[in-house]
Amino acid sequence: MHPLAAEFPPAITVGPYLLGLGPDQVTVCWRTAEPSTGTVEYFAKPDERREEKTAEAASSHRVVLKNLPPGTECRYRVVVGDQATPFFRFTTAPARAAPFRFAVYGDTGGGAAEHERIAKAIHSHRPAFVVHTGDFVPQGDMGRAFPAEFFVPARELLAECPLVPAPGDNDRKAMDAYADYFSQPKDRACFTWTYGDVQFFVLNSNDLIAPDTPQGRWLAETLAASRARWKIAVLHHPLFSSGLHGSQHGVRRAVLLPFLQYGVDLVLAGHDHLYERSHAIAAGPEPSANAFVHIVTGGGGNRLYPVIPQPWSARAASRHHFCVFEAEGDEIRGTAFGDGDEPFDRFVLSKKDGRREFGKALPCEEVEFVANAQRTAKFWFPPLGARAASKRFELHLVNPFDRELRGEIAWEIRNKAWAVEPAKQAVALPPHGEAKLAITATYTPQAGAGPEPVPQVTFSSGSLRTTVPGFLVQSEGK
Repeated sequence: MHPLAAEFPPAITVGPYLLGLGPDQVTVCWRTAEPSTGTVEYFAKPDERREEKTAEAASSHRVVLKNLPPGTECRYRVVVGDQATPFFRFTTAPARAAPFRFAVYGDTGGGAAEHERIAKAIHSHRPAFVVHTGDFVPQGDMGRAFPAEFFVPARELLAECPLVPAPGDNDRKAMDAYADYFSQPKDRACFTWTYGDVQFFVLNSNDLIAPDTPQGRWLAETLAASRARWKIAVLHHPLFSSGLHGSQHGVRRAVLLPFLQYGVDLVLAGHDHLYERSHAIAAGPEPSANAFVHIVTGGGGNRLYPVIPQPWSARAASRHHFCVFEAEGDEIRGTAFGDGDEPFDRFVLSKKDGRREFGKALPCEEVEFVANAQRTAKFWFPPLGARAASKRFELHLVNPFDRELRGEIAWEIRNKAWAVEPAKQAVALPPHGEAKLAITATYTPQAGAGPEPVPQVTFSSGSLRTTVPGFLVQSEGK
């Protein structure tokens, strides 16, 4: 039996958990083993008991508590038959700007025990709500694992901290269950939500987000209409990452321009099981230029991935963790905590007099160019034998910006058995231009020289540079 089970009625198998928090309402959700009716008893004022009943017997229950006072701590419990949960508490959103705290984590599916530790640590910080960056269930699960992998380990947290979910790639086959649990249309799990003076833009990065797609048009229109002081984008696949999966180039090309054009300040992602905070990615050199900080927070429970910091990395660590943010006026203060609740990264985002003070700023064009180095991880040289062999690779570069994209690609060869042509290429892409660069690698067996080390490649642009393995060699039989 799960250690929390004794505190919850046996009739309730999932929940209660909270969704749809607003200044005057919240949705209470729960699941029961058998079809039943239920009642939510709640107190918006200490001496004013209210209740809302479900209309008919069912196994999946949602009750909307309405006409709540803004910025107020409320108490509630769920009653099913003669069984009742303990009383839980939540706080409605403020009617106007006010300081608040929220938490973010992700990639919990496949690590229930670690997830439980992290959920308890998050709960101890008493956030107003919690954001999840996706991968609620293990890869391939059709939705059956939601209770064991997500709802039970985080039961106390979810009963008091409303959830803001984003779908991950491991949730693809579970989207029917995802939509049902989180009250979202399964064909479009993107939405916007405002708390105080912070507006969140939650994307489904499993789906297309290019400008000419429904989600892409929704993103541009919703960002353009926003008047929020702070704009935060949430999606599973990272624009920039120093982990195993690396930067997701298709997603980045789709959203980088609207994020910069419309003034997104913070991007929260997952997918790679690690923590990484970027330097500010800036649209221009002026202090007033739009810029955002990008955070990968995918250490919520699943096995960790190695991390090799890249030029955009301000802090990177392969560890289980969660993030807590304090939003107050012109500042958002962020802290990353390990699963033992110990802080290991702190930072401040400040916006005053039209200036963003987000720390060190990197030109978006330079970051875009060097991020393409990670794409060589998909270059595979055929299995090596006793004869010489050549392989032609093609690197497709795209410039999404209104300014020229410039850089250099240089190959470093320490093994005389290898040759790469051209050994060095200067790249200058015009605004919104693209190019396909041909690269030919040749292996010639040499006496006393094996295939290792393979050539490395360096991408450099401005002051940024990164060096990675140029390609991978396939093993026999693969």
